Amino acid sequence: MPAKPAKRKASAPKVAGGAAARSIRKRRAEGGGAAREREQEEDDCEELEFTDEECDDEEFGEVHDCAGEDEDGEDDEMQPNRAPIFRPGVDMVPEGEELEHDPRSYDMFHKLNTEWPCLSFDIVLDAHGAVRTKYPLSCYWICGSQATEREANSVSLMRASKMHRTRYDAGDEAEDEEEDPDGMEEDEEDEDEGDDEEDAVLEQKQRSHVGAVNRARVMRGPNATSKIVATWSEEGHISIWDFSDSYRQLDDARAWLRDNAASGGALAAKEPPLLFRSRPDPQGHEVEGYALDWSPLTEACLASGDMDGLVCIWQLAPDGKVARTPLTANRKAPGAVEDIRWSPVQGPVLVAGCAAGSVQVYDARDPSGAKITFDASCGSGEDVNVLDWNPHREATHLVATGGEDGIIGIWDLRKVQRGEGPGARVQAYNFHKGAITSLEWSPSNESMMAVSSDDGQVTLWDFSIERDVEEEEALKVSHPELTDYPAQLVFQHCGLVEPKEVHWHPQLTGVILVADQNGMDVFRPANWRSLMR
Repeated sequence: MPAKPAKRKASAPKVAGGAAARSIRKRRAEGGGAAREREQEEDDCEELEFTDEECDDEEFGEVHDCAGEDEDGEDDEMQPNRAPIFRPGVDMVPEGEELEHDPRSYDMFHKLNTEWPCLSFDIVLDAHGAVRTKYPLSCYWICGSQATEREANSVSLMRASKMHRTRYDAGDEAEDEEEDPDGMEEDEEDEDEGDDEEDAVLEQKQRSHVGAVNRARVMRGPNATSKIVATWSEEGHISIWDFSDSYRQLDDARAWLRDNAASGGALAAKEPPLLFRSRPDPQGHEVEGYALDWSPLTEACLASGDMDGLVCIWQLAPDGKVARTPLTANRKAPGAVEDIRWSPVQGPVLVAGCAAGSVQVYDARDPSGAKITFDASCGSGEDVNVLDWNPHREATHLVATGGEDGIIGIWDLRKVQRGEGPGARVQAYNFHKGAITSLEWSPSNESMMAVSSDDGQVTLWDFSIERDVEEEEALKVSHPELTDYPAQLVFQHCGLVEPKEVHWHPQLTGVILVADQNGMDVFRPANWRSLMR
């Protein structure tokens, strides 16, 4: 379909599968996408250990810097009237024109506006099923505002509902007869029920917050359905909130209204309670920070890091009291702690990404400082903005880092522990034209990742895809504008304004949420089934 006169359409923006299906060769990690049966590892380990048992060293490939690397080819013939593909950081949008997404590239795409932009949000799990594909979809998340005035900030529980499939919103009925983008027939359980013409609905319950919210995180761990939320404020304090009643008000309004009437309206007058707020302390945080993460293994255990390089552990007790343990009181991290993650398999172990490229591995049982340190910038000195620890048991030795220089690095902690230096970086991608602002491993596929960048896009990657030289040569002829695209890049979501954070929804398979200056985008790529295999 040709571009409209006043707009420029971003075709696909970049899809593996769908109308422009590519022939790709995949090498899955041992055991494929299915989890392998393994003996349960003991959480109370005596020392940090990243074993060689989980998979061999070559499973995710060698160091692979894709700056200038060719993209693998497409099997489909080029359509003469195909709209041009927009390349962020390369192409410019002419004055008076704007990007327009191609509905065929998405199974679902909804743009949701919020009153203020948010720097950070996190998914809130609900009780409506662990794996959901049937439309319409609904989901919850916590987000913190970045208002222009201090008093206008808030932390909010958001609910989006009536999110229907939008693939054919362009109105071309002939599209309905096309072959499924993934080469599979649509499952009956995925069919859209109800009126797909109705708009998605966004609801919220909020609580005022002192200062802008630098980071918001929902409690994980054994109590996976918890509605306990932690926030980092730009004014230097950490707060812990309970949004349980707000969630119930949105999720089961009829029962909540009945209970509110029985209480004489007391529930309606009640705000989400503040359970705890830290104060400036020489043995705690005296400045603001961004690093924040709840332990997935230890109940109500929170880790935080600030701009002075201090890392703290906070343990929330059932009676509401909070115990604080500084891990770096005597030996702070070399620069600001930008991001932090707990190990998905070793309870007391966590990793922190810092300024100047430093990555620190800590043991919460020992407050003397980092046990392992390595340079994730490989000598450039660029900050590690974000990181994530692979949660799949067959790949828990892998940590991903995203730098200020736009480079995505995949690190093998077994090699780091053996002191292999830059050789521990098993893959590297220099594709983005701006700083990496967020990245997250897929909860459904151990080799998939979502990445957001200051260049205005979210990209989806499959690190199990291998290069195919023959297809790359064919691509130079058929699609010369894509020859600089790495083969592992499987989807681009473009047109964002300063995207800050991206998350996969763990209950809505293939659904991704991203926050930027204009609000929230919730989408599912047209090729989502193949990405989740």
